[in-house]
Amino acid sequence: MEAPHGFGKLYICRYGPYFIAINRSEDATFTLKSPPGSEVIDLVSGKRVDTHIPLRLPPLTSIVLHYKAP
Repeated sequence: MEAPHGFGKLYICRYGPYFIAINRSEDATFTLKSPPGSEVIDLVSGKRVDTHIPLRLPPLTSIVLHYKAP
């Protein structure tokens, strides 16, 4: 797990076909470049994600994406 913005702010983890990002900041929105994949699904909404558009992660939110290999 990476914490690119310091402890207690943004955590990023890639585990097998899953990409997990957790924004623990109370006031910062982070923009992330999603890893490439041929089909990416947001596991909460069930919607397909366009990997060409940066992901915006508002304060105190998280995202879990499922990737199929490119």
